Amino acid sequence: MSVIQAISQQNAKAEFAYRLQCFLNQNPQVCELFSGATSLTTVVNLIAGMSFREGDERVEFSALDNELVFSVLFDSFYLLFIKELSHGDLSQAEQLILRLSRHYADLVNKEFEQADNTDSTVVLSAKTAQANKIKCVLDAWLQLDNLYRQRREGTRNMGG
Repeated sequence: MSVIQAISQQNAKAEFAYRLQCFLNQNPQVCELFSGATSLTTVVNLIAGMSFREGDERVEFSALDNELVFSVLFDSFYLLFIKELSHGDLSQAEQLILRLSRHYADLVNKEFEQADNTDSTVVLSAKTAQANKIKCVLDAWLQLDNLYRQRREGTRNMGG
């Protein structure tokens, strides 16, 4: 890869992170997550870094919506879910990505439930793929909740 291509990719990644930050800033529930030490800028740069692939059409769309953002978050969620199960040492930014993924899975799931089911076969096929990703995230959250509960109980038992 040439230097120019590398710089171009970094520019595309930074541009996507900026657009993602602007989109996420519009949601008050998302903004509430960032009252701690980790900034939204840090999180969107991490998301862009994990999910960016050269030629990925998702990062080139000018308009972001909940479904597209969930699709991008899913890539990061999958990697972080495995890391959490394997090592259990996620940074605050990585934990926020898991929470954002869950939030957008819920949002997109509600949008699908409200949508008219008379869409074309292609649209229904894409919605089925997204619905499978949503189910994956929600099922993974059940596993994470159990894991976190076990860790809390283990910590409490150590003191008593």
